[in-house]
Formats: sequence, structure tokens, C-alpha cells
Amino acid sequence: MTAAHTQPMLKMKLSIILAVLLLGPLKTNTLVRHLPDRGPFDELSTTEFSNALNNLGKYLDLDYVGAGIFVTKGTTLDDIPPLQRIRAVRVALEVPPKSQRNGTKFTRLARISLYAPKLPFVHEYVVSTGNTTKKVSHVRRIPALRRPVDEIETSALDDFLAITCQRQFGQFLEDYYQAAFVFAGPRFDNKTAENLCTKQTANGSNRSSAAYRPACLFGMFASPRVTWDRPQRRITVFRLSRVVPPYNQHPTDVFLEIDHTENNFDDWRLIGLQVQGHHYDNMDAFLAAKHQWPHLFVRHKVFKSFFEKTHVSQLGDKLCPRQLSRRDKTPTKPFSGSVTNKHVVYGPWDFDVGVLYDTGLRFYNIHFNGRLVIHEVGLDETVTSYGGDTPFMRAMTSIESMYAIGSLTSELSPGLDCPLDAVYLSVPIIPSVSEGPISRQNGICIYASSADVHNGPLRRHYQPFVRHDTVGSMGYGIGVTEESLYVVIQAAVFNYQYALVNVFSPTGSFSTYVVPSGYIHVDVVKSNDLAFGHIFPQMNLRFNVHTHHFLFFVDALGDDNRAEQTRAFGEYENRGIDRMNMQVRRLATEKEGRVTGSDPTTINALCLASSSKCLQVINFAPLRSLVSWNASRSFQWIRHNLWFTRYKKDELRASSIYNGIDLTSPVVDFDKFSTNETLSGDLVMWISVGFVHIPVNEDIPQTSNKGSQVGFMLKPHNFFPQTPDVTSKGTVFTLDEAQWMLGFTKTTPSQCGLINRTSSSELDLMPV
Repeated sequence: MTAAHTQPMLKMKLSIILAVLLLGPLKTNTLVRHLPDRGPFDELSTTEFSNALNNLGKYLDLDYVGAGIFVTKGTTLDDIPPLQRIRAVRVALEVPPKSQRNGTKFTRLARISLYAPKLPFVHEYVVSTGNTTKKVSHVRRIPALRRPVDEIETSALDDFLAITCQRQFGQFLEDYYQAAFVFAGPRFDNKTAENLCTKQTANGSNRSSAAYRPACLFGMFASPRVTWDRPQRRITVFRLSRVVPPYNQHPTDVFLEIDHTENNFDDWRLIGLQVQGHHYDNMDAFLAAKHQWPHLFVRHKVFKSFFEKTHVSQLGDKLCPRQLSRRDKTPTKPFSGSVTNKHVVYGPWDFDVGVLYDTGLRFYNIHFNGRLVIHEVGLDETVTSYGGDTPFMRAMTSIESMYAIGSLTSELSPGLDCPLDAVYLSVPIIPSVSEGPISRQNGICIYASSADVHNGPLRRHYQPFVRHDTVGSMGYGIGVTEESLYVVIQAAVFNYQYALVNVFSPTGSFSTYVVPSGYIHVDVVKSNDLAFGHIFPQMNLRFNVHTHHFLFFVDALGDDNRAEQTRAFGEYENRGIDRMNMQVRRLATEKEGRVTGSDPTTINALCLASSSKCLQVINFAPLRSLVSWNASRSFQWIRHNLWFTRYKKDELRASSIYNGIDLTSPVVDFDKFSTNETLSGDLVMWISVGFVHIPVNEDIPQTSNKGSQVGFMLKPHNFFPQTPDVTSKGTVFTLDEAQWMLGFTKTTPSQCGLINRTSSSELDLMPV
């Protein structure tokens, strides 16, 4: 036996020992098999986070006062209005390129995006996270107009809406909508103010549950902020919606456009107001038409939600909360792998896993049978675009890494999101700079299942047991059953929940699926035209058509690659050949490496340059772009479904937290990633999947995730001499038809040996 064969076997034995030590017997009152350990690709710890900000403050000769805020020497926080404060708008772990990593070993640094309101740029720094080494490097500067909207700016926008919805406009909302803004006045004003919302909330008459407050309105924002219509202004469109779950499905037809470009709150302006289809340039124009209000606008009666009984309700008859009792303990099904510091070993697979601030779940150093197959793979960006004719829908293009997808990681519920006996890993996240790092206890779940093959075999064959007079029966039965490893995480991206389901198969393939479920966005109906979606007449709502696009980054198979395309042809389609045939060609340039759609006659693969070993790319949900080139400047990757590009240290993200703010001039321009450069050397893949959603009644109150999954598979292509599961312990072969018909059951090797020594007549009595 060679050393190459010994290493995987030794690793497997160690993994079994670790599995017993780490995942064995738990306390009797523990309901979840939970591992709180940290991994090398986890986000910053509380200590690292604090050290990095303090180190940057010392480098810039500023005092760090907490919550991501800095002040100049000799200044106190009370001296500075909130919008004028120097503050970090992003703090996250900086994972270096693979050439600067030795497996899981690398220097843990933080990248900090610092915004100083008096300066025209956001400055980014890479900063040490230790309290002894205080290394700081300036990385780049970004126009401040493109910065993400942080908590301070969000709070100020709420205050602006509260002021706007006071006085005459506030009275209009109460008279015509039986509602008022959720805040009676700006929070920086110490005066006690009241309105219909706050009065009814105070006396308890405004709710049938804690979340149900129909007399209260809040501003639901659309993104982006900088558009081609106003390329140098920072503008947000708000739609007033009722505080009733689901919050995005109880809109009004009142829209406000706020220009908040300036750093001085007093310079912000309302530049557009639309009420029931009537547009006004500002509030003065609306108030000047007061005498026309009774003729222009419809008074809405007391509001009652169509969804109240079906959504704002408690548990169903078949669902009971688990209890910490002797009768409800952790299931005892063992996990036949190991997890140590986020390094997972299961069967032939081992890899590292982490959750990055911007993009979420990421895998590194994926090995199969001891061989490094994939350096890095994970979600890179997701975009949702809506159709519609209201100001809100016309502005609704959500490039979601600007909200930090990793920071939106949701707690998983055992028995609901994942099996009760799954292994649950804690995930450090940074929900906001002001809050700092926290931990999602059930952030990732890991379990084994054969569900991707209908709980059936990986392979099987049945040769009829027909007897021949001369040679006897030539029948036999063969099959292989083996479970895949599932790694699952949920991202709660506002109204949509994205489950990322990753499947490591014993056949050597790796698959990723996005399984969405959520509340669709709706509009108040302006006409019966179905151009932008179906109509729900019970509540006078339109279900708006929209698309979801997801981009994945894959760096695999070393640093010397080629991109290969194999195509099947019919008779006389290729060089006059009169039979079905095929052709293999190498893609020469990055532009040739752009693949659109999914042609079932074509196979695309990333290969080792010097051998036949490849990974075939199967895109289960290619979606063409439905938006113009200008409208997709910040996410050009949606224009093709597969991109082969050269690996470059400055092209490891196709997007950024800034791309979703400014559609006119993206900070990361993916269009420049793909040029006429030769496709040789170290290559990577960008895989774009997606779907069009045309909502219908059955999507109320939430869309079902059944049948909605989209994703891709990386499948071995001439990589092994034969299928790698051929030596699986789950293989059966029998010449006995009676045994085939009786079936097979999972058991211990000693029991299996007893069965194999038993005659077929005795097998009839053997339980399965």
C-alpha cells in the first residue's frame, strides 16, 4: 500500500475517533448536538474587532469611542451631530488570496471602511487584529456617494419621514388612511408628540398581537440610491406600509422620494411625493392642492388584514415546541464524521467552512480521498429585480451583498430547517458595526442523507434471474447505497429567506442549491392591466413579477488549467459525419469562456492543463438577463450563465458593498474581468443561476420552497479511473433472487457476516 493510500485511511480512522470524542454522548437535557468551536475562516471575534478599530484610531491619531465611531483628540461625542461623526461603515475579516494562505494558516487582518463626512471619499484600510502588532495599510478610496447606508443614516431617514408625516400631511394620512407614521416626531426632539399610531398603541386598541398595528405606518425603502436619472445624488424612494405582518404585503399607495446627499440633515429634501397615482414635486405642491383632495383621493375604511387568521397565528395542531425533559432528548443517530475547528471530515471528503461578512457561506481546501479538488467555492452575490410602474417598484433592484449577506445568517430551527439529529455549528457574524460581533448558535447544520437520490441507491442493476438449460441462471442484482453529506445555512435577506444547501456526494460530485422562500413584494393596483403581475382582488394588490440571480465563485484544480467544451452533433452537422458524433475543443480566450443558457448537447468543464482530469459544470437553472446593459452595470455577470476567467488577486469578488448603491459607475466592474486574454494558467469559474418568479395566489402568504431550488453541480469528468464509490461499504451483490427480493438493511459487520453465512431458506426467517 502506497503512502498516498495510507494517508486517507489514517485520516478516516482519526475522524472516527474524533467523531466519538466530539459528537458522542451528550447531556441528557441537551436537545441539540451543538459545536461552539471557532474556525480559521470565521469572522472577527469581539477582541479582534475591538483591536482593529483601536489600532486604526491610533494610526490616524483619532480616539475610538465605541460603536464604530471615532472622534478627534479633545472632542467628545456629544459635540458632534450624528451625521457628522467619523465612523466605520464596514468591518470584516480580510481573507488573503490563496498564495498568501498555507492551508488554514494566514495572518488574520480586518478590512475597515472609514467614512469621514467632511471628506469626499470612504477610505479602506487593512488593519492588524492583535493588541501588540499595530500594522495598518491604506488599500483604496471610494467616492463617499457610494457608501452603504449605515445605522446613523437610517435613523436620520426615519426622523426625516417622521417630520414629513406631521402637521397637515399627517392629518391627511389619518383622514384618508386611518393611520399615522410609527414615530410621532423625530427621535432627537425631546418634545412629547402624539399621533393616531402612538395613541392607539399606548391604550392597546391598535393590536390583536404584538406585531399587528394597522394604524401605524413605516417607510419601506427601495434601492439603489444613485441611478442614471440622478447620477450625482443620493436618493431613496420610500413606500408607506402598515405595521402588519407580513410587513411588505400591506402597502399603501403613498410614495416619498428623499434626497439625502448632503451631510447636513437640514439640507435634505423631499423631491417627490406620489399619492394614489398623483405626483407632486414637493410637499408644498401637494398642500396647495388641498381643495382638490376630496375629488382626487379615496378615503380608506378601517383596515383589516386578509392574512390575519392565517399568518398572525400561533402553532398548528401538528407542531409542538420541544421541551427540556427526559422524554424529549437528542436523537441518538451518530454522525459518522468529525468536525474540529470548522474542519469537517466525512467519508472521502474533508474541508474547511466559514461564513464571510459580505457573501455568507464559503468552503475552502476541499479534498476528496486526500486530494485537493477545490480551493474555494461559495456564493458571491445575489440580485433581485422587480417589474412595476410605481416609484417603489421602478427603483427596486436589490444587490444584496451591500446588506452583508453573511451578517444576515439566521438561527436554524432543529426539526424545521434541518433534522433533529444534525450537527449544529455556531457562526460568528457582525450584524452591524455599532453592535459588533455576535454568534448564531445554530448557524450551520451538517447531516448525512440520501435524499438527493430519493432515498434510493446511488447505482443499481437487476439482471432477470432466468434459468438456461445449459448454463443455469445468469441473473444477479447489484446496488450501491451511500449517504451524501449536507451542509445547510439560512440567510434572512429581508422579505426572502435563502437556504444554501451544499451536497458532498460519495461519487465525487459537489452541488450547491439555493432554496428560496419568502414574502413577495406587492403593489396597490392602479389598473386591471396584468403587465406587471397578477392581481389579488381581495386586497386590491398586484403580485409583481421579478427575477432572482445568484452568482457563485469556484476556484478548483490547482493553478494550471484549461477550459474545455465538448459538444454532441447529429448526422451531417459536424464535418459531414453521417452518424451522431462529438467534438472536444479548448476555449482560447476569456471572451470565448462566456457561456449563455444551457445546451443539453454541450458539456463545459474546467480541467487540469496537462491531463484529462476535469470537473464538469452542470447549471440547473440558467437565466438570461431581462434588464438592459445600463441597468445592470453593477452586476454584469447576469448576462451569461458561466464565465471562465483567469485567477487574479484583484478579481476575487465580482461585486462589493458599494455596487448596490450606485448603478452608474460600479466600484467592481465585472465586465472588465472577461477580456481577450488567453484562458491559460490559473483559471476560475463564475456560475450564475436564477429564476423568474411570476407570483400567484398560492404564493400567499409565503412562497413554497418545494420545486423552487436553483443551483449547479461540479461533477468529475474523466477524473477517476472508475466511479470512486465502487469500494463503498454500502455495495451489495447477490446471485440469490430470494435474497434480492427480501432486501438489505444497514447493520454491523458482524451481523452482516452472519447473514452472508446463512442459507437462502433461512433468510426467509431473517428480519430485515
